[in-house]
Amino acid sequence: NSNFLFAANKPIIVEALIQYTEAATNAANVVFGLMSAVSSTAMQNDGAGPKTSFSGAVIFKVDGGTQWKTCSSLSTTQTISQSDTTAGGTSYQRLRVEVSPLTSTILEVTYWVDGVQLKVANSRTPIKDQVTYTGAAQMQLFAAIKSGTTTAEILLVDYMAWAQTCRLLT
Repeated sequence: NSNFLFAANKPIIVEALIQYTEAATNAANVVFGLMSAVSSTAMQNDGAGPKTSFSGAVIFKVDGGTQWKTCSSLSTTQTISQSDTTAGGTSYQRLRVEVSPLTSTILEVTYWVDGVQLKVANSRTPIKDQVTYTGAAQMQLFAAIKSGTTTAEILLVDYMAWAQTCRLLT
């Protein structure tokens, strides 16, 4: 179900506790967050990252990579950032995406892993994307893994949680 939509005065927070260990060295494509029209093509092949057109915000790791990346997207307008935080390993990691509308057309997205805001690789600058969200499509909360080789990869999800401010109808 597509239960989420970027909207004025309606912040969104999504979180998951996930764990994966690479079966084939650095070959997993892992993604968590909000995306419109989730399908098997949510992550592209060969380490190309999330699909090139969607509404949403995700934290992801690509085939061949070892660190978390972020992507905010409205259709084909995307902001992708490389973080300095290592992805995966033997311990669970808590991934969190926070969406805060700033105006009736612009929102800010922040990304967190284990309670620490992701920072741009080789920098102390926090990753904060600003997105003009007019015309955004409805989104789904999801987590997925896609293998970059013939070796199966396994994603364990302990929990997924979400919240969005809504208006009660009277």
